[in-house]
Amino acid sequence: MAGKARTYVLFVPNGYDAKKTIPLIFAWHSSGASGAESRKYYKLEPATGDGAIIVYPNGLNGGWDVSANGVDMTFFDLLLESISKD
Repeated sequence: MAGKARTYVLFVPNGYDAKKTIPLIFAWHSSGASGAESRKYYKLEPATGDGAIIVYPNGLNGGWDVSANGVDMTFFDLLLESISKD
């Protein structure tokens, strides 16, 4: 993506069955934080009863560019496509 490696934390529940549909949640961190920090803070896994796949993306330099053509919009689109296929 524009020559920059992008990272994220991915949670897939134990016993996940690809034949069953479950929610896919993107948990965007606040400015200056990280996906790993957000995972600890949001506590989404217990809140969903371990019934969702949760993605905690990492922004470049701790922030997000979510303008219409921003790099993070492309990141989201590619990440959604990749995770949905897998």
